[in-house]
Amino acid sequence: MVKSAAGGRRLLAWPEPLVADRAPLVAKRWSEPGVIFSAALLQGFDLALLNNNLHYFDEARWPALFARVLEHLAPGGILAIQTPVLVEGALARWSGVHASLATFDLFLRAHSNLAGLPDAAQLDAALGAAGFAEVGAESIALGGALRFVWARK
Repeated sequence: MVKSAAGGRRLLAWPEPLVADRAPLVAKRWSEPGVIFSAALLQGFDLALLNNNLHYFDEARWPALFARVLEHLAPGGILAIQTPVLVEGALARWSGVHASLATFDLFLRAHSNLAGLPDAAQLDAALGAAGFAEVGAESIALGGALRFVWARK
């Protein structure tokens, strides 16, 4: 239910019945490996989120992951990905972000069940190859190390 708040702002009160009805997988054990590829999902979502979890999928699985998301989005629907990426540049080095993310990337790659941080150019290319009509990104942290990547069906 959308309600007006002070100052004319519109807030979404949770849980919205329509959203709750469309979320039957809340109790599903998403920690099971590969469940995203086999779970029964509804069709016609306007938005799908991958929030700081792309490193759980190696680059070889991106085509299947992105195709699965694309299949369940409504026309014009958006896949939004928030992810850290390795960046070069003086600002990233000066702020310590580059060293921190390089260490995190090394940590991820040291585990057999995790992939490293995504390369921004490869991620854009993979989303385009999956069939998304439009792809873009916005930096949401100093130096561009944390990005909000979006792809429109």
